Amino acid sequence: MVRTVLIALAAWCVLVAGRPAEATPYAPMQVFAPIAGRTFTGEGTAPDGNAVADVAHWEYIIGGRAVQATHSVNDGAYGGRTIIFYVDGAQAYVFHYFTTAGFHTEGVLEPVEGGFDFVETIIGHPTITEVRGELRFTGAGYDQFSRSLSDGEWSEAGGFSYVETPGADVLFPAE
Repeated sequence: MVRTVLIALAAWCVLVAGRPAEATPYAPMQVFAPIAGRTFTGEGTAPDGNAVADVAHWEYIIGGRAVQATHSVNDGAYGGRTIIFYVDGAQAYVFHYFTTAGFHTEGVLEPVEGGFDFVETIIGHPTITEVRGELRFTGAGYDQFSRSLSDGEWSEAGGFSYVETPGADVLFPAE
């Protein structure tokens, strides 16, 4: 039985390996073409006034059906991974964000002129329950700004202006 499964798995791998790469992403995901396959560094200011540097790498995944952004702040002090996909039935861009800080989020991106507005629900953070923000494509990269709801009060959460930085590394804390 195990031998049959292994043979079937090997045959499947040969078939998959022989398939040509998908030339273009799924049509709704093409809006991410300005940033997909590229790495950016964003400079910003944290709510406490300290300078923050964020490195983010964007890529198409799952045969172009989704986009993944992996980022790290201040050389790995904090980081996370976002997966964005288009839900045909809802005609909406949905995302999930997983962090090195032990919380995660889920949200929706709304297409607007030049980018997206977003709303996300925070799950597992001790005080922040919701984030609202915007992502706007620029000629050199993109800008992202947000505000957060914490203990019933909205406050600016900061923002970044990202420019392409080929070769920059997304680092995570050592385990």
